[in-house]
Amino acid sequence: MKKFDILPEKGGLTIRIIASTKVGFVTAAFEGMFAVAQPEFTEPSEEKRVFADTSERPFSVQAGDFRELTVKLLKSAWSAAAAGKEAFTGIRFKLITDTKTEGDFMGLPVTGFGRKIKDVVCDSPVIQKNQVGNWEAQLSFRA
Repeated sequence: MKKFDILPEKGGLTIRIIASTKVGFVTAAFEGMFAVAQPEFTEPSEEKRVFADTSERPFSVQAGDFRELTVKLLKSAWSAAAAGKEAFTGIRFKLITDTKTEGDFMGLPVTGFGRKIKDVVCDSPVIQKNQVGNWEAQLSFRA
């Protein structure tokens, strides 16, 4: 299970993520960031985007702990997306630990974003399991 909720009471710039695994947590955070950014795809039809050629951008990120790793990965994804004028619609992991991750971002071309993200902040002091055993935290995006 993985999911994110955009919190309207926080101006739509904060997401709450709940996932049963760390991979699911990072994937939901990644998807949530691009949902907040509101990509304007060059191909407006969602059905046609399914068949569009996707780009693959390799990444490798290291950090001191899982919280920092998540934030650095999201910043890396946003930087690469902005530079390549694309929105990443998927992520493929080759490796993920508490302090290192490697893989590929999967992207589609965009004409722009409804919101440009300037910074990513983890509002939770740590990313840890909640009482029912799911990973949970809040992330904010500064526009």
